[in-house]
Amino acid sequence: PSMQPTDILALAGRRAGVYGHYLNIRKTSEKVARREKPRSDEEIIYPMIFRSMLENYQFDQQTVTTLSEQELICEKKFLRPRKPMIEVFEHAKTSGKIVILVSDMYLSERFLREVLNDCGIMGFSKLYVSSEYNKTKSSGNLFLQVIEDHKKYGISANEIVHLGDNEKTDVAEAKNVGIDAIHIMRTEAAAHLDQTFRRLEMFSERQCDNTYLLGASINRIFENPFYSAPEKGFISELSPLTIGVIAPLSLSYIKWILCDCKDKEIHRLIFTNQDGLLLEQVARYLKFFIYPELTSERLAFPLEANVDYIDDQWHTGNFGVCDYCGS
Repeated sequence: PSMQPTDILALAGRRAGVYGHYLNIRKTSEKVARREKPRSDEEIIYPMIFRSMLENYQFDQQTVTTLSEQELICEKKFLRPRKPMIEVFEHAKTSGKIVILVSDMYLSERFLREVLNDCGIMGFSKLYVSSEYNKTKSSGNLFLQVIEDHKKYGISANEIVHLGDNEKTDVAEAKNVGIDAIHIMRTEAAAHLDQTFRRLEMFSERQCDNTYLLGASINRIFENPFYSAPEKGFISELSPLTIGVIAPLSLSYIKWILCDCKDKEIHRLIFTNQDGLLLEQVARYLKFFIYPELTSERLAFPLEANVDYIDDQWHTGNFGVCDYCGS
């Protein structure tokens, strides 16, 4: 639920208590690990990234271990399958195809199997991971391994089709070794084809929760790689408008109110009229994470009754009034 896969690394840093420029540190550590690996190796393994971090930055062993563990926890917690691709996967199995999974990834096969199992992705015949074979799709060698392993089943390269979201690695390199390939567009790539979304993103600050609000939205709206957005943009339809604009706006607005209440030591929050129903429900959920001591309620009386009630409570000293809507 983020704009870019690497946003999850920053979240892992926050959960480990490391803020600031951690995302840049994490990215640099991976680059250094790749640069310093033996020339004969095509892939690194996960611990090498954090070994590089320990050697090049002023982190102690315990902090680096915590960062490593939190990253795996975040990966497992937030990775979700794309439902339309699960349908393709299940259709291939029920059609009698041999289904294999191939991944360029420094994480272990064991960990990826746990993630796949948690996502309900089971029943494939084999999982090829570059960190286990020390061969990658980007070099073409992992594809060659797949071809070699399936010769015993009488399957040649031109009888294999590979589906992936990277045009170079998943499509071009597969075709270079004789495998047919189909490009499956990433959700963020599909979103950036939509002019309305590009405008929305332009005014969104990346160094905040917006990356997750927008990411969760586009993963819903553009989940289907075969989806074609309307000419007027995704918000011309009611459901995408709700998912992509109204929900993130409501969430951000209530989070700001809760944080403001906490800073000002306001202990009671009242939403008035029917308009306050959605916002009060969001506040009731979010306050557990931000300000659990806050009590919130909603008054749905006629406007005059609300004013009289609040005025009475104010004069009796029960609470003060803060204006969050400018009216």
